[in-house]
Amino acid sequence: TATKLGCTVTVVGKGSIPMLRPLGQQLAEDVQRRNEAHGVTFISNACLVEILADEAGDRVTGVVLDNGQNISCDVVIEALGSLPNTEFLLNNDIDIESGVHVDETLHALRENGEPWDNVYAIGDVARFPIPQFDPKTRRVEHWNIPTEMARKVGKLVALAHGDDRDAHAAELEKPFAPIPSFWSDQFEVSLLAYGLLDQGDDIRLLEGDVGGDCIYGYFTGDAMVGVCGIGMRSKVMGYRNKVGLNFAQ
Repeated sequence: TATKLGCTVTVVGKGSIPMLRPLGQQLAEDVQRRNEAHGVTFISNACLVEILADEAGDRVTGVVLDNGQNISCDVVIEALGSLPNTEFLLNNDIDIESGVHVDETLHALRENGEPWDNVYAIGDVARFPIPQFDPKTRRVEHWNIPTEMARKVGKLVALAHGDDRDAHAAELEKPFAPIPSFWSDQFEVSLLAYGLLDQGDDIRLLEGDVGGDCIYGYFTGDAMVGVCGIGMRSKVMGYRNKVGLNFAQ
């Protein structure tokens, strides 16, 4: 990492705590403390408004924040998020509000909500329902989603062009129902999460201790909608099949 190479690292964010929305207050604060223990500095509730350069304009020398603070630096790394690139689909009778809207089998939807027979969308651009959580459609930019989408659509296309019509009909009856997942390695901290953590309104420590290896569950009522662990990787994986159960009932 940069700090292990002797660099000074400062993280600037417009929120109060990094990763607050996906992790929740307690776990996000814990992750920040662990990074600070390795020398990382955090500046919260601030945004970058200007990048400073040398006289030749060839090298970065610092940044200016909206709170008036100047930070000297040699490298600036931006994390801006993403917007779905759907402009090329304009005027094609496809619902492209907040991404390409697809149904539970990943068929692209017309503007009237009816599915196209032979048009699919997969990857970060697709806005899809996850039936074991709620009826809301969302884009999920997690590493496992495009792979699982491609597997589903590939099977549908292959069956549609085959001779087994019953198998194709049966596959159409199976909704695409992934468990979103993400991971992050930060120093000795290894995060692994399953589900939709930001949907939980009750966050519970399931195993371990705050400040050490631990597992948090994210609940709505009695249903676990997400799980995230620091360390304890095999145990976190054991919770995967419990995520989302009964949430839609």
